[in-house]
Amino acid sequence: MSEHVVFEPNAYPAKEGAVASITLNRPEKENAVDEVMLDEVTAALRKVMDSEAVVLHLKGNGGNFCAGRDNSPGSSYSPFKTVIGKIISLNSLLLEAPQITFSEVKGKALGFGCGLSLLSDISVASSTSVFGFPEMRGNLPPTVVSSYLPRWISRKKAFELIVTGRDIGAEEAERIGIVSQVVPDGDFSDRISWWMENLLGKSPSALKMCKSFARTTRNMTFEDATNYGLVSLSEWNASRQAKGNH
Repeated sequence: MSEHVVFEPNAYPAKEGAVASITLNRPEKENAVDEVMLDEVTAALRKVMDSEAVVLHLKGNGGNFCAGRDNSPGSSYSPFKTVIGKIISLNSLLLEAPQITFSEVKGKALGFGCGLSLLSDISVASSTSVFGFPEMRGNLPPTVVSSYLPRWISRKKAFELIVTGRDIGAEEAERIGIVSQVVPDGDFSDRISWWMENLLGKSPSALKMCKSFARTTRNMTFEDATNYGLVSLSEWNASRQAKGNH
């Protein structure tokens, strides 16, 4: 990793190896990502996926989570299609990770950053954070965002956010389902600690089972998901009992 991405495989020493963290570390750029950062976040994410970690903690250094892609003069990118392909690949890895993915959101979470928050299993935001997909402000139709945003929030709200490119506050983001919880700035650090302690107080195998089930049944019908739930829970419980975990 470079100094712009900080990867910690053991970010919560009280529980050895249970939490891995990826920190976006370009505070002077509001943690906007360039292509090098995309590659490095992807590499760190692959390391977490191959580990025994239970939780992946995503965060940004400084006052912002991630202000999107860095389009400032001097940033270098491969051809447009290649870069967008890397974003799609990273998003897919985040969805497929066996860990509980947790985004800690402060300040700006725009474009790519808003996507990270949305696609995480749990995202907790400070009350002054800001979300949005601003691509259409530059008349760039965000078709990749359009491919997944209506799967998480209503189609009408997704279309509105996409075509206007407007920013929304944390409370609206929580109301429409982009974040899990909004916390006053003064309580934010304590609430993040509470979440880590709460998650790590649960059975690691039970947490991973919850994640696996959610991932596998994402596109199933209600009936198929219910049947799969019965079979998978029975198998998990039998395995647990065989190991003596009553």
